Amino acid sequence: MQHFASRLFTRWPLLALGVFALVWLATGLMLFLIAGVLLALVVAFALHSLPGAASGRRAAQLVERVDERMLAAMRARLRSVSARLGGSTIALEAIGQLDNANQRLVGFVEVLERRFDPKELTFGRYRAAAEQVYLSVIDGLDALCTNLESVADVDVTQLKSDLRRLSREQGNGDSVHDEARGAAHSPKQQALQAQLDLHQQQLDAARGIMASNETALAELTASAAKLARVDTGRGLASSEAEAAVGDLVRLADQAGRYASPERG
Repeated sequence: MQHFASRLFTRWPLLALGVFALVWLATGLMLFLIAGVLLALVVAFALHSLPGAASGRRAAQLVERVDERMLAAMRARLRSVSARLGGSTIALEAIGQLDNANQRLVGFVEVLERRFDPKELTFGRYRAAAEQVYLSVIDGLDALCTNLESVADVDVTQLKSDLRRLSREQGNGDSVHDEARGAAHSPKQQALQAQLDLHQQQLDAARGIMASNETALAELTASAAKLARVDTGRGLASSEAEAAVGDLVRLADQAGRYASPERG
């Protein structure tokens, strides 16, 4: 008994040190977890408070067929495809266009609400026209994202390198430009060139969608500016108001005829 007590007395500093270390580690781990949770909350709040996120929330509230989660998912898809395409400027510009579309719609509706009586039927018609144009932009961005995703994993640099190598081996030239002029004779060369052509076609299609969307957004802004100058004292359905949104209504009618089947 005395021997055991002597050993315990000799080793108690080590035991105490071990207990202290365990307590210190447990406390540190707890503080680390708390800090991580707080950081995640701060980041989430910051992202939720960004101008783009705010306008997206407002746009989702205005348009029944659009929700905030859908807009966030589209933004995430565009970021992903941009990374897969090696930092594609088209995908990044599309994110900016998405935020811009949200802001333009919100701005138009704010002008409408300030200048006109929401109870009037014409108010609803103008707002519906703006929403239809906005939805056409969203549909366009969805198609753009799909186009880019279809070729996101194509290694253009490797394809061009392979074409040049095959061309040199066959003595048909030393550049991809030579292949495009018809120097590719082998099935492999033709297959490689077809992949390059498809990649370029999808990029061109994406640029075309961006251009069409910009035209629609410009009209949304122009109509809002015209409506802001209308003399509403003579009635909501005045000729000035009709003229102010005439182009927008025609654009909305055209967009409605080609609306996405998913949206009805």
